[in-house]
Amino acid sequence: MPVFIRRYTPRLIMVFAVALAGCGGPIPDTAGIRLAPFFEGSPAEPRPLAPKNVAPHPLLSPISSIHSDAYNSDVDDYAGPLGICPVVESTFIGMSPIIMFDSRGNLYTVSFDAESIGLGIAALDRHSLEVIDRFALPVDLKTVISGGQGSQGVSVNGAYYHIDHRGRAIVGTQDNVFLELALVPDAEGNRTWRITRSVDLNSYLPEDDFLIDAMPDWNGNIWFVSDAGVVGILSAENGSILTLNIEEFFENGLAVAEDGVYAISSEAAYRFEMNPATGAPRWTWRIPYDRGSVPKPGTFALGSGSTPTLLGDDLITFTDNADDRVNLLVYRRRPEVTQERLVASVPLFESGASAVDVSMIGYNDSIVVANIYNAGRFLDDYRGLAPGLTRIDVRPDRSACDVVWTAPIRSTTIAKLSTATGLIYTYTQALDVPDPTDIWYFTAIDFRTGNIVYRVRAGSGTLKNNAFGGIAIGPDGAVYQGVLGGLVRVRDSARAGIADRPPRLSDPARRERH
Repeated sequence: MPVFIRRYTPRLIMVFAVALAGCGGPIPDTAGIRLAPFFEGSPAEPRPLAPKNVAPHPLLSPISSIHSDAYNSDVDDYAGPLGICPVVESTFIGMSPIIMFDSRGNLYTVSFDAESIGLGIAALDRHSLEVIDRFALPVDLKTVISGGQGSQGVSVNGAYYHIDHRGRAIVGTQDNVFLELALVPDAEGNRTWRITRSVDLNSYLPEDDFLIDAMPDWNGNIWFVSDAGVVGILSAENGSILTLNIEEFFENGLAVAEDGVYAISSEAAYRFEMNPATGAPRWTWRIPYDRGSVPKPGTFALGSGSTPTLLGDDLITFTDNADDRVNLLVYRRRPEVTQERLVASVPLFESGASAVDVSMIGYNDSIVVANIYNAGRFLDDYRGLAPGLTRIDVRPDRSACDVVWTAPIRSTTIAKLSTATGLIYTYTQALDVPDPTDIWYFTAIDFRTGNIVYRVRAGSGTLKNNAFGGIAIGPDGAVYQGVLGGLVRVRDSARAGIADRPPRLSDPARRERH
């Protein structure tokens, strides 16, 4: 679950307004930036892993969601930076928490900005980081600032948008309209967003309900889920819409594979499929989990905070919300199994300081989970965040899981794994800098050992706070992080033969070299 939309404190509303007014150029840093070094550690030697075991979705781009792909793996086969003479660049365009790329390497983000007075889908020039065009989504900014909407005070419209195989944005809006948007050249040759498809879903949802996610399956049918528990299918064949109401709320997005559609409600995990006789959605299994008695400090709502992650062709993993310690759960996901469906339940982190509200990395049979306990309110710093990043592997015979390593790392983002480098890329806050100076780092972690290889200073101040927006590995060898002020990225200024040299950037990108 992306957790960048939390309840605002009054002292931060003015900061938010400044971020909305981002006007290009580099994101400004605070005066305390020199209190922490620019680079720590050593440049990495690439130790490639085998490509991820994720079936490419025929109708989505390679990086098509906040969690990379339709499996929500948070794994990319692109090469991230090795820390070789790193260059840090930023663009001040307003908060941009969710970054993805189409098959041609074009850059897209959800962004908050003054022009749309709220949320918009933005297309950016990947070289200059300048905005090509924004499409304003209908968002009640007052509702967002006051803490959201829905049964759990959740407002994530636009968080689960997707980019399809043609570079079109797919999004379910706050006013319950399914949209497809395409960048189309105008008479002067400038590319602008145009609506290529619009379907009003309000008549299929309860009053005051709202969409959480909308995503195509392998056949082009659009599956959607709503806060109030509606699961629906917009037919690719005839445009009909059929729904099922499970009467449990959703706050997390979908996972889609050729073998089915998966979702986590406030009470259970589900596998859905289309009824071949009627075309309506139906569930083939339902797995209840321990939803806990209260939301934990740092989490969004009562129940699981993790979007489901699919492993290979047979497993699904997510977390519960058990009161003392949350558990990583791994199940067999096929419609019919002869063995026990539960593979393992693994307690996570320390007793009384354990919470998960972001999806995990799922690489083949390996799972990497971050602790989010006591993350604080939206845009607070993360000095109180409990440490914890752990890798857990499923045994090949599916008999159990084993903890491979646990590291005292405080990850403030949705981390990503690069199979080309063998590094996990995350975003962290320096804790050895006196309060109130906040200094942020891109941090590279060895997937095999959990050790920090290097970290590069991204900047300082609230405008560089990422508020748990996701990190992204680009096809250009750079790593991108959405922050309150816009986008920050780090790339190598020299490469080691694993990718082409990144393109030359024009101003207003800022350069800082080690």
